[in-house]
Amino acid sequence: MMTDDSSDTEQSFISHLIELRDRLLRVLIVVILAIVALFPFSNTLYNYLA
Repeated sequence: MMTDDSSDTEQSFISHLIELRDRLLRVLIVVILAIVALFPFSNTLYNYLA
């Protein structure tokens, strides 16, 4: 009985880690795409911000 509860908790924890990994990968992909998309305008953006 105790083993079943701890296994459910462990599985839930692992599923949360998998979800976190998926979300972090999505964020990383979006950041990389944004950098690539804005790279041609880097001088203009720098002059605007400076």
